[in-house]
Amino acid sequence: MTKVVFFGTPDFAIPALQGLIDAPHIQIQAIVTAQDKPAGRGRSIRSSAVSEAADRASIRCLKPELLTDPAFLDSLKDFNADLFIVIAFRKLPDILWQMPKHGTFNLHASLLPELRGAAPIHWAIAHGLKSTGMTAFFINDRIDTGDIIDQQHIAIQVDETLGSLYQRLSNLSQKLTLSTIEGIMTGQITAYKQAQKAQHPQAPKIGPSFQQLDNMGGVQSIHNRIRACDPSPGASLMWPVDNSLKVKLFSSSFHNDDARKSEAISWEFSKESLRITGPDGCCEIGEIQYPGKRKMAVSDFLRGMPIQGNFPLV
Repeated sequence: MTKVVFFGTPDFAIPALQGLIDAPHIQIQAIVTAQDKPAGRGRSIRSSAVSEAADRASIRCLKPELLTDPAFLDSLKDFNADLFIVIAFRKLPDILWQMPKHGTFNLHASLLPELRGAAPIHWAIAHGLKSTGMTAFFINDRIDTGDIIDQQHIAIQVDETLGSLYQRLSNLSQKLTLSTIEGIMTGQITAYKQAQKAQHPQAPKIGPSFQQLDNMGGVQSIHNRIRACDPSPGASLMWPVDNSLKVKLFSSSFHNDDARKSEAISWEFSKESLRITGPDGCCEIGEIQYPGKRKMAVSDFLRGMPIQGNFPLV
């Protein structure tokens, strides 16, 4: 029986956690997650997705404010765990990740050393990558730089959104978590060092500027950024009919045939469709959200606000 402690917070970590819960040869000593926080319009106190999963499985759940709290550390020591497993959680202090007999491994949503950082799924799409995956690696004293244990690859589809890729990588993590535990405990896996000096795209935390489509440089880049913000927070662009407003665009599909290209990047409206065209191609927009309104199909939106013709992108 392998004894583990699981660290995670959002729904992304649930498939991996459920795999551990269902595995007969694994005993989850405890689950560590974020403290309950106000959320939603009513600001009611809510538990994390991982906390709710722990409750359903009747597994002890720890929610420390400080990861260096002596009482919390003593509790973890008492478990005498073989492994700590980390998915979508904050940085662990040295005293914590060094605690278990066989180490602490993290699952990161990229093929390290590519896309180190807080938002690898967003940036995989924003950079227009054709593939990505999940990496299991041993945690060390620097973020996302530890020795790689194993990786699983998946292709990114041309019109794939953040929401779709997020879920596929989350599901992929279950198999990788279980195979990583087996490999470590049987000694069948030899971890190897990451390439530290090569130049790789990074994945810093995203902020409001990430969702802005202004000055993207090309239609392909606009398409990628729309996908990287879909379904949330939504990529926004100045509305050509009223430059004081920004609309959010969703469900973009890209085409690079010559018939749909234009000399300059511009909006192209027809009776029931909205496209952004340019020298490198065209992206057709499936859904739009006007300020203060709900998201809706472009065809429905244009029936209520008929616009036709071409407008320069500003």
